[in-house]
Amino acid sequence: EAKAEESGAAVAFTLPLAIQKYPHISLRNDNKTIGVFDSELESLARAMFTIMYDTEGVGLAAPQVGVNYRMMVYNEAGEPGRGKDVVL
Repeated sequence: EAKAEESGAAVAFTLPLAIQKYPHISLRNDNKTIGVFDSELESLARAMFTIMYDTEGVGLAAPQVGVNYRMMVYNEAGEPGRGKDVVL
């Protein structure tokens, strides 16, 4: 199992995303390493930016929307078209 964690996984998620509030289990679960960088990952990033901007945020981690992967998006300006969209 340690080898699978080191190599990473393809993301799996369901739309629409929704902000999860404490004490939701996804905020306490272990988060997987991403190892496959494909169109699904790009779709997840786009969906995360949409919900981040809709809720007037500047950053959002995948577990905050119920997706337990080590990923986050942010834009210090907090507005689409301003600042820079960053995916980590």
